[in-house]
Amino acid sequence: MKSVIGVVLLCFSLISVAQAYPTKTVRIVVTAAPGGSDDFMGRIIAKQLTDVTGKQFLVENRPGGGAVIGRQYVARAAPDGYTLIIAGSAMAALPTLYPNVKLDLLRDFTPISLFATYPLMLVTHPTVPAKTAKDIIALAKKQPGSLSFGSSGIGQGPHLAAELFKSMAKIDMLHVAYKGSGPGYTDLMAGRIDLSFGVIAAAMQHVKTGKLRALGVTSAKRTAAAMAIPTIAETGLPGYDFPSWMGFYGPAGLPDGVVKLLNAEVKKMVTLKEVREPMLDTGLDPAASTPEELREMLRANIDKLARIITSQNIKLE
Repeated sequence: MKSVIGVVLLCFSLISVAQAYPTKTVRIVVTAAPGGSDDFMGRIIAKQLTDVTGKQFLVENRPGGGAVIGRQYVARAAPDGYTLIIAGSAMAALPTLYPNVKLDLLRDFTPISLFATYPLMLVTHPTVPAKTAKDIIALAKKQPGSLSFGSSGIGQGPHLAAELFKSMAKIDMLHVAYKGSGPGYTDLMAGRIDLSFGVIAAAMQHVKTGKLRALGVTSAKRTAAAMAIPTIAETGLPGYDFPSWMGFYGPAGLPDGVVKLLNAEVKKMVTLKEVREPMLDTGLDPAASTPEELREMLRANIDKLARIITSQNIKLE
């Protein structure tokens, strides 16, 4: 009987929240410039929530400062549900890369739901004599430091994926950091660098034209976005796993009713064809979670990235 009463009270609570929230425009902060994966995700969520609630959910781009600026802005916002944020798994590197920044990811944010998972893809210039991760490892061991890899910046996901690869394979490669992924792909296709760990959507368009060669994805399992491409663990480095994901958060202290309402809507939207298809086309696997599951994913990633950054002595220049 008590359990039935509890369910009834929860339903009334959610109905009450739904009627009271939102009553005005909600901002979804993206800590990157328009056009990237974070921005794409934010706009999908914003459109769906606008359609469902009848109130405007708008993306607000706040790039800069290694994404610290946007995250601090949200952490300091009123916990009323009107300032939210889309953040990728790479934000877990913040405590180690920015030890002087006063921002506690587990304390200062309220997890709402996972929204997508996505691996990166190891790609090479076609002239590199390698077709598997095992081949890359063999080349790097034969000529230590001769292979170069590009990334979208120090401490970003592609950089840390490569550093984990180096550490597990016990090899040395030269890191070339770019300001964004675009210049890195330009140099990779021109043969000025040898390889890169890139976002699947960007990498695959060049793989399909033959300008790049795909060797493997960074997740433990193959991705629905590119099922024909094996994992790095399958092709030369057992146990390698560097998953990436996007999460939906609010400031600390977000009301439980708002969290439950938004979480329920995310779970619905990732099942919709109009949401899933464009996500899969851009290399994202739609996924939802409980707030607690997202918190644990973040906690585990903070520890994992700290180990990579510390063991490889990675520092911001």
